[in-house]
Amino acid sequence: MPKGRKSSPGSKVEEEEIDASLTEPPFPKINLYDSGSVKHYLDESARQVVLDSGFEEDHSTGNVKIVLGFLAIGTALASHLLPGKFPANGGALLGCVILYFVLTMILAIYSTRAEGDAFLLTRKESGDIRLSSQMARFSTNYVLTLENRTALRACGNKEKCLAETSSTKMQKTYNIANFFHSDGYLAEDLWRAEVTKLLNAYFAEDASPTIKSCKSE
Repeated sequence: MPKGRKSSPGSKVEEEEIDASLTEPPFPKINLYDSGSVKHYLDESARQVVLDSGFEEDHSTGNVKIVLGFLAIGTALASHLLPGKFPANGGALLGCVILYFVLTMILAIYSTRAEGDAFLLTRKESGDIRLSSQMARFSTNYVLTLENRTALRACGNKEKCLAETSSTKMQKTYNIANFFHSDGYLAEDLWRAEVTKLLNAYFAEDASPTIKSCKSE
């Protein structure tokens, strides 16, 4: 009768590690006292809900930022590779410094105007929406905002004009205590359901908003 195979000394430990990995929660543990981490994780989860719903992310803004960034970096590198020595090349060096400053200013202004506090912009063909959020430091309130980008462009981002345009904005405030366990894990299903509900409410109000021409007074 064949003898049973003896288990190696470390096999029991390996089995325990496998069992632990299987029972480990699939979501990362968040420090609930770090509002930045909480906001970031809620943003990423909400972003994924929108993308899973069939919307396509618009990367054009990010691409423009990358191009501007590369141009600024190229200007900085060019300032170190100029022919001649200082002060003979002082004029060209000054031009590089000014150009670098201008490019970085354009990048900052463009990023603020095009994105602001948004963490997701979708393509026009798939809804043309803007998803943003706010959460003050040490606050337990997370504000999620869904806006129509077409209306924002038509209105020039003027609050008064947006107030006169229907179906451009849907906003809701959530208490994070309702979505996080005391040990720092997010109730993912509950949060995804809330984001889906907000998304459905936005499109239920007006599935195809009529954007009227807006002019600031």
